[in-house]
Amino acid sequence: MTEFQEKLKAQHEDSMHRELEALLGTANKAEAEISRKDFEGFKNLFHRFLQVKGPAVDWAKINRPPEESHLNKTFNADVPLVLMNSFNTDEDTKKILQKYKHHRVNIHTFNQSRYPRINKESLLPIAKNMSTGGQNGEAWYPPGHGDVYASFSNSGLLDKLLSEGKEYIFVSNIDNLGATVDLFILQHLMSQPADRRCEFIMEYEDHLRLLEIAQVPKNHVDEFKSVTKFKIFNTNNLWISLPAIKRLQDTNNMDLEIIVNPKVQQFLCRFESIPDMLELDHLTVSGDVTFGKNVSLKGTVIIIANHGDRIDIPAGAMLENKIVSGNLRILDH
Repeated sequence: MTEFQEKLKAQHEDSMHRELEALLGTANKAEAEISRKDFEGFKNLFHRFLQVKGPAVDWAKINRPPEESHLNKTFNADVPLVLMNSFNTDEDTKKILQKYKHHRVNIHTFNQSRYPRINKESLLPIAKNMSTGGQNGEAWYPPGHGDVYASFSNSGLLDKLLSEGKEYIFVSNIDNLGATVDLFILQHLMSQPADRRCEFIMEYEDHLRLLEIAQVPKNHVDEFKSVTKFKIFNTNNLWISLPAIKRLQDTNNMDLEIIVNPKVQQFLCRFESIPDMLELDHLTVSGDVTFGKNVSLKGTVIIIANHGDRIDIPAGAMLENKIVSGNLRILDH
């Protein structure tokens, strides 16, 4: 890397730090304290982003990997349920949880970090203040699944569960209805050396790693989706050691790979506001589809725009158990 490139990256980092401090200056004391923790994580992410020299994965080096209930009621136990939200979903989640006050499970929630979107050209935050309301809401984003370690630790829940004697957590996507707490897997995990407690879906330079579609070159997407090359796939079901999270977070050694996704902004432009999906059971969207403000989706909703067609769901529309086809016919499902 040339001296000029190093100086340019340092300049970008300095500019970013000044902009983040300016944003914190628009917040009240309590919000600034929370956001400062988020921004520390974002600074580290931005620094690593500037070091990325090209695609994180060289497709030619990828090989197929080597061939290899209800708890509380059943075991009279007290296993808590922990939900990770974002600033987009936290309020709605808390409303839904009111219905489960008298169930035999302790439910905890915590939020992902809130990171600023950056301008592709200037590499500076789009946001001008800390507000998430109105159009400024699109200037912020939750970093995704990989943020679970930092945000879980920052929330205080990690220390709380450790103080209660908890050693492992089972992590799964909330929409993965097939995710099951399998005690045989937990027992197997506990019997393994610490350095053998990860299972991924590809072999890369003699190491097993997780491969996501955002890392795949466009000309290899069909190969990625084929079961010919990959017969094992990741379902985001993870057993994780709580002491290990604590150790890695305290030493700042949680080195997660950065995945840059330029399609996110194109996706967001399809929504004038986030639809109300509290009573939604299933959603399928295919093709060129946009959503107006204050759209409500309930039950099972399927929206399919045929090739060359576009469907604009009008503002204020309420779709419940409907199929919307390419010519905007609405049929009972």
